[in-house]
Amino acid sequence: MDSPDQPVLTLDTYVECIARGHAFNKHVLGTDHDPAMRGLNAFRAEETKAFFDEDARRLVSPKRLGDDLFIETPDDFAHYIKNSLLVSEHTYGYVDPRNNSVNLYNPKDNVALHFSWKNAEGDLGTVYRYERSAQRFDEAMDDVEDIASLRGLDFQGFSNKQDPQTAAHTVQSLIYDMNANPQNYLLKRDPESTVQNRVLNNAARPGRDWLNDEVLRAPNNVKGHSEEYAEENKLNVDPADCVCMKQASEGEFNVGRTRKSLRSGRVFRAIKESGINFDVEPALAIA
Repeated sequence: MDSPDQPVLTLDTYVECIARGHAFNKHVLGTDHDPAMRGLNAFRAEETKAFFDEDARRLVSPKRLGDDLFIETPDDFAHYIKNSLLVSEHTYGYVDPRNNSVNLYNPKDNVALHFSWKNAEGDLGTVYRYERSAQRFDEAMDDVEDIASLRGLDFQGFSNKQDPQTAAHTVQSLIYDMNANPQNYLLKRDPESTVQNRVLNNAARPGRDWLNDEVLRAPNNVKGHSEEYAEENKLNVDPADCVCMKQASEGEFNVGRTRKSLRSGRVFRAIKESGINFDVEPALAIA
């Protein structure tokens, strides 16, 4: 158990990892390889893209995704997760008893959220929206329930229908256990590779590190809300403080995709000539 004055994992810090991790690149910035989603912000687009299916030799028409959620920045993403998805009366989900991961789906927004702390990307979870999100989520939930039954494990399903705090309390229970029993949440065979350490030792770049973040001023690190999201959600944000993600992305400084390129003299000379200080916050583009 952690001492009272020792830093601990919180819902805010966990959500920051997801909101600034691979899900932001893939589902907000549109780097998804799915031809129906490529180039789309899944949380603003109301339908998928039309594309030609080479295997079936036919044109696939657009499919409904859901209403515009106005999410454009990592802060928009985090705010939506904590203040909408987690507490919506429409949200339901389950806990996977094999690893205690918490999995949520909101059919009104057609958004799935997974606090899958041991995911391959190393950013502790994901959030996404596809045309078949509901079917995929329910099939996964049924599969986990069947596996739990076969192994004699307790399966916990839940819904916010009666109490809108149910999902949030379930996630908080996971986070409490991560703090109380960090040894049960190891990312690899190393007693120091706890979820706690992964998050708290990388507070400056939540959800990212130099192994998977190829730009110094990556969009993942931009702070602030987009103007439309702030207006839609009635946030007390001065329009002058809002962020334009398009401008922020155009202002990125590429420092190489591999550790080898990061060590190259050419890169370091470029950094020096550009006057970039690694110790300062990324410059924001203002809308």
